[in-house]
Formats: sequence, C-alpha cells, structure tokens
Amino acid sequence: MTEKLYYHDTRLREFTAHITARQETERGPAVCLDRTAFYPTSGGQPHDTGTLNEIPVLDVWADEAGEIWHLLAQTPDSASVSGQIAWERRFDHTQQHTGQHLLSAAFMHLCQGATFGFHMGRTTSTLDIALPHLSWETASQVEDEVNRVIWEDRAINARFVTAEELAQITLRRQPKVSGPIRVVSVAGGYDNTPCGGTHATRTGEVGLVKLTRIERYKGNVRV
Repeated sequence: MTEKLYYHDTRLREFTAHITARQETERGPAVCLDRTAFYPTSGGQPHDTGTLNEIPVLDVWADEAGEIWHLLAQTPDSASVSGQIAWERRFDHTQQHTGQHLLSAAFMHLCQGATFGFHMGRTTSTLDIALPHLSWETASQVEDEVNRVIWEDRAINARFVTAEELAQITLRRQPKVSGPIRVVSVAGGYDNTPCGGTHATRTGEVGLVKLTRIERYKGNVRV
C-alpha cells in the first residue's frame, strides 16, 4: 500500500518515489507510487496539486484498497519520480481543515451542536451543525471562542493510536473507519477528533475564523 507521507509531515513539499503501477483513465494517464506526499480528495478536503518529474498532477484519489493514484498531464518516462507539492493550495486546505476542527469544537462546547457536514471552497467553507436554530449573538460567541483558541497558539498533535489508547480519549465524534485510527488533538483537551486530513501544527497558523452567513439546511444550521 502507498506510504502516505502527509500523515507524518504536513509541511513536506518535495519527495522522491518509485512508480508501482500505471493505468490509462478516461481523463488521461495515472500512476501509483510506493510513497507520496500528495493528499487525495477525502473527508471534505480537496486533493493536492503539483508535479511529478515536472509533469502537472491534475487529480489525486485513493482506490478501495487504499492505494493513491495521481492523474497526470502525460506519462512519465522513468520508474522513479521527484514530486513537488503546490504549497499555496496545500497550506490553504490545511488552514481551512484545522479551522473547521476548531469551529466544530467550539459549537460543541458552547451549543452542544455536532457537525454533520463540511465543504471546503476556494474562498469560503461551509459547516453543517445539528442545531434547530442559531442566532447571530450565539454565532458571535462561537466565533470569539474559536479566535481565542487560535490566538493562544495551542499545539496540535496528529498521531495513530491503538484501540486501547483510543478508549482512553474523549472524542468529539466516533471514528467512521476501523483499524488504526489517526486522532488530531488540540492541546489542553480542547478537541480530539479522528481525521486523516492535513492539519496545522499550532492553532495560530489558522490565522482567523470569520462567520459570514447563517442559513437553514435540512432542518438544521449551515454556517
């Protein structure tokens, strides 16, 4: 199975790897590597872009076996490749994903509102909260809470845990997969959530969270 380098170092921008499989898709050639820093579309977070041997990477996805495929603009000639991640896109996704965790935790702490949906966009993201109603007064309190935690620049730790370790952790939500579970934790016990995405190493890297709209969605709230 593809070694997922982004699990261990979300700041890794360059890497080398060997091609283990190739396929022709309707959209063009795709390759599977023995190791990759390219994050595939998953969990509401879009895929990374960048290059392999200076060939543009157009899409990245995981198949049912967990192998990571990279859609390329053309087929590489060699069996070894050098990869480079488009950092601006990766860091934007990392900021947004970590910001979502902090916002979801704040809604849970202040309103007991669980997150049931998340969509990441280029300029804005949306979060679906299991609440029948949300006033702007409460939303402002949640926003202030999130930005307080960001300003405190708390450490964030992502690690794989055993079933025994998982049983000792208070999770905001239960894992959706079985097997080894990766938990993203914010220092001080603020949040512990199973997640396979890329995340900041400190809350301060998120910068700022701003709520701009409240709307109804499936009988609940979307912000």
